[in-house]
Amino acid sequence: MKYIFIFFIAILVSCNRIESGNKLSKSDITRIENLYNLDKSETIINFYSEFKNSVAGNFYTEQRIASYWIDEEDEAKNEINGAFFTEITQIDTVIYAGATYSPYLKITTANNSSFKVCFDGEKTELRKIFNEVLNYWNIAKKKANGENSISIKLNCKIDQFLNGSNVPKLAKDIYLDNDWNLSNDNEALALLDSLTAKNKTSRPFYFKVVTKTYKKSDGYFSEGLGLAGKEYVENNTKEFIANFDDKTCFTDNDLTTWANIVILEFSISGEGEYDKPIIDDYIKKLKLNCKDCLPTQKENINRFSLTLKNEWKEFLKHIN
Repeated sequence: MKYIFIFFIAILVSCNRIESGNKLSKSDITRIENLYNLDKSETIINFYSEFKNSVAGNFYTEQRIASYWIDEEDEAKNEINGAFFTEITQIDTVIYAGATYSPYLKITTANNSSFKVCFDGEKTELRKIFNEVLNYWNIAKKKANGENSISIKLNCKIDQFLNGSNVPKLAKDIYLDNDWNLSNDNEALALLDSLTAKNKTSRPFYFKVVTKTYKKSDGYFSEGLGLAGKEYVENNTKEFIANFDDKTCFTDNDLTTWANIVILEFSISGEGEYDKPIIDDYIKKLKLNCKDCLPTQKENINRFSLTLKNEWKEFLKHIN
């Protein structure tokens, strides 16, 4: 029954929207509480349904992420998926999932099971939600390991720049996850220039800051971010990939973020050349630039290249 509905659902998806948990009806909340035995302290942050709430649902709290499908005619076909963030070993995000499918997060747990959690809406909203989920996951992992954000930053040795008098307030707020926005174009674009600052010791700090800006990038800043990011990776390939030597500093999710940053530029500059191997040519340059890199760095370049190819393929599906 679920698969019979797929085409019908694809039509309905455009009418569905992401809802804040506090906008759900009492019956919706009761249904979810019964399905997942939610703790009283758990609050549903965001919810999305590909069909109708009583049949399909995707949501997350600060403690878990889940999705369900309730077959109204055959209970044996019900799919109730969910995991606490502490149980998750990997989260893959796919924003461009094709014309008939919703963007999703692929959740993989410690027992190697996996499931998808779907959300659909404006790309800016999706990035915000996906990054919020990743943030809850990272917080859970740190708590489980007895770590905190300060110890991670000290390991990376880049938090020292927070005390610098020349470091813009915007950069500090972004780094510390304070309330921030990119509404001031001059201030925001200045951060991109800092990727290639003369003081090379400060570059990892600004690399972290620029990485975090992606989740709120939009409009004019997105264009600047894409161009600056693409050029930085191409012209400073060894420095770029060296940032990922220590995964406590920059994670696999950050590597994916940078693939998406580069795609921002190719989606604009490559217009009219989408049928040409522009991504393959770019990857060849990166690998040539990294021919003298350490074996682990070459491996990371290969992983970045593969991610870049996959994200580009998803982008092309989206525009066709």
